[in-house]
Amino acid sequence: MSSKYERQLYEILPDVRRPSRYIGAEWNQSSKDTGDVSIALAYPDVYEIGMSNLGLQLLYDIINSHERFHCERVFAPWIDMEAEMQKKGLPLLSLETKVPIKDSFDLFGFSLQYELTFTNVLRMLRLAGIPLRSEERDESCPLVIGGGPCAFNPEPMAPFFDLFLIGEAEDAILEILDTVDKEKQKQNRKPLREEVLKSLSRIEGVYIPAKGEINGSSRFTEKGEQGLSIKRRVMTGIDNLSIPKNPVVPYMETIHDRCVIEVMRGCTRGCRFCQAGIVYRPTRERKVDTVVKAVSEQIKATGYEDVSLSSLSTTDHSQIVEMLEAIANLSKSPGRSISLPSMRTDQFSVDIAATIAKMKRTGLTFAPEAGTERLRRVINKGLTEAQILEATTKAFKMGWSRLKLYFMIGLPTETDEDVIGIAQLLNKILSAARDELKGKNVGRIKLTVSVASFVPKPHTPFQWIKTLLPEEIERRQKLIRDNVKSKQIFLRWHDASVSVLEAALARGGRETANAIENACKLGAGFDSWTERFEFEIWKEAFSLAGMDVGEKAINVGEPLPWGHIDTGIDIDWLKREYELATSAEETEDCRDNLCSECGVCRGKIGLEIAGE
Repeated sequence: MSSKYERQLYEILPDVRRPSRYIGAEWNQSSKDTGDVSIALAYPDVYEIGMSNLGLQLLYDIINSHERFHCERVFAPWIDMEAEMQKKGLPLLSLETKVPIKDSFDLFGFSLQYELTFTNVLRMLRLAGIPLRSEERDESCPLVIGGGPCAFNPEPMAPFFDLFLIGEAEDAILEILDTVDKEKQKQNRKPLREEVLKSLSRIEGVYIPAKGEINGSSRFTEKGEQGLSIKRRVMTGIDNLSIPKNPVVPYMETIHDRCVIEVMRGCTRGCRFCQAGIVYRPTRERKVDTVVKAVSEQIKATGYEDVSLSSLSTTDHSQIVEMLEAIANLSKSPGRSISLPSMRTDQFSVDIAATIAKMKRTGLTFAPEAGTERLRRVINKGLTEAQILEATTKAFKMGWSRLKLYFMIGLPTETDEDVIGIAQLLNKILSAARDELKGKNVGRIKLTVSVASFVPKPHTPFQWIKTLLPEEIERRQKLIRDNVKSKQIFLRWHDASVSVLEAALARGGRETANAIENACKLGAGFDSWTERFEFEIWKEAFSLAGMDVGEKAINVGEPLPWGHIDTGIDIDWLKREYELATSAEETEDCRDNLCSECGVCRGKIGLEIAGE
């Protein structure tokens, strides 16, 4: 089905950057264009980034596999495309059938993966002709729903959303769509928003911000009731969860241009800075046979030769070697490769290296995170320098000459010695590489090092920590730069002011929405793109809202804007982890049958290990 807007859209495309972002009609795209209930799944960034999001592909497949539901996609138009659409009077359109989002869908669902996409959400609502604030919408508007990692503190975006889904969406999204369908049938027309939201509020994991406010004890107050909390939606039996057999294949190159299979969800390591490692507990593994079958199906359906095994810590999978060997044996094609995007340095074994080396050799990525053992104990990373050097040396010995390494600066208790320790560790890794790759091969050595600035996130033991000022972050960056002498070490930095803004948005309350809306009005958008980010706009936006974009520490015990979101983690456990961090004490990995009593299992779920 094509819409009356399609001709206008195609007239614009020759004048914009990367027109393939907007044409749709990809291989394996859903051909459904009708259903009892429809949803436009939105990713508030450009096509090539959104199409690399596994969650979007997963929900697209799940919804369109249901006979009564219909799902299409929509991405943020780049600045040039948005300007042309406004000039032509063209509203925001779905990718599949090119129909207006406002008039054609029951729900408009946003994946909130990163705080710096918040202004893009507002730009997309504006382009769709939907009022920015939930309270201003009428029956002509679809229900605007948000989910993803940023929904674990929904308050900064709460006024712009009708509802949030907190937690995992595989079965919850079908329950939401089914509830909307029942309301439509009950009223025999497009149902009243108030009635639909009332029914949706009964679904576990659904949060309706407009039904109440956050009181002084960080709990949601609804119609006089005190102390309400919103419980995270959690899936069990991950091995039985859907894996897309026929993922959509884009015409243009995307960020992750390969088959992507989730092999494990959750993490037992307990890194104290990592929000995902906390909120996606407990750990649940997929069986080897399930993963191998999915890889085989996706290769046949897409033509991809590269496979990425996705999780927070893929090498922690209890049967990772068997899994890699089975995938390697699917084909002897010299073009086939396997990437492990989340590799634990202490889990990198000869068996893993040898199996990966049988296929096309891709880069290896390690994340020591901190430069000294003391600071790695603070963040509960659990890595010694000896383990890091052993793993990287092993990689060089097996023939790799290029490595990527991830570090952070600005971590709690960090000193200049810790910062300089990053440079010293890099120099030792480079020295080991030169010892292993002698002669002509030495010139091929390349260490690409990403140094991020620490950003405190809600629901972590470091949620109370203050972020550093931009000038202090830059001073510490210079310390590393001054102590790295080799041109074979390539340092990459995150903009210091970006990290400050990210922290302000991540830990903001409902009042932060005013600053976000101000920023959008002042022209902010695509703030995660270097060429688009303007910190001065954000400083003005916060100032107009009567706020300061800079952050202060939060006192332990002080009410938190996200305190009403129940992830299953005990707040007392987070406090205890914070105290252990200040004395550089580690917490054992609960895979070793040493329960840290974080509270998430509560005797109901526990670890789902594939081999057991």
